[in-house]
Amino acid sequence: MITIEQFTNILRNQPGKLESALIIEMRQTALDLEAIAKNNARTYPRVRTGRLRNSIHAEPLDGNQFGVRLRAGGQNIVGRNGIGPADVNYAAKIEFGDGKIAPRRFLGRAVIRQQQRLPKILNNLVKKSLVGQ
Repeated sequence: MITIEQFTNILRNQPGKLESALIIEMRQTALDLEAIAKNNARTYPRVRTGRLRNSIHAEPLDGNQFGVRLRAGGQNIVGRNGIGPADVNYAAKIEFGDGKIAPRRFLGRAVIRQQQRLPKILNNLVKKSLVGQ
């Protein structure tokens, strides 16, 4: 366990080291979130065509922001007959429900699962990148 003052000194003496480690971790977190969400979309809702699952995409945020964007339904899959992009316009209805169907939360469940793992991941990241343990 280190004090706040020790932590601050470590940050001052090793500029950029934590940021580099965070960028790497955000890339891995994006891959993990995408895999979890795609797995969720296999069982509930039940797969019919695979278009919803294939539309799930996660990526680290751009610039100086640390975070991950997880989405489904965008133009990142091939449309009918392999021609052009096709939106999966029903992704939001399946995620949040619409009165006729219950919310499936295939993305939300992935985020909750990853959030539960995040404190341990960040603790290990700080130890490795700053303290060298």
